[in-house]
Amino acid sequence: TKPTPNPFNSTTTLSYGLTTADQVGINVYDLNGQLVLKLFEGYQSAGVHTTTFSAANLPSGSYIIHMETSSQVNKTYNQKVTLIR
Repeated sequence: TKPTPNPFNSTTTLSYGLTTADQVGINVYDLNGQLVLKLFEGYQSAGVHTTTFSAANLPSGSYIIHMETSSQVNKTYNQKVTLIR
C-alpha cells in the first residue's frame, strides 16, 4: 500500500497486510541506497499492520521505504516518499 500522506512534512504512515504470519523488515533508504532508518524488524501475525516513518532529523528529499518478508516467497516492496520541509 502507499504511505499517506506523500509528500509529507514530518511523518507518514505505511499500512500493509500479511496473509500469513511472517518475519518482516521495513527500512528507509536515501536515493543513494544508504540505509537511513530501520522502521521495523521482527515477526508479525497475519492481518493489517501500520508503521510510522518519522523524519524529524532528516533533510528534505526523496526516500525509499523498503519492506521485505521472509516466508511469503521473499517478497519485497518499495515505495518512494518525498519529505518536504
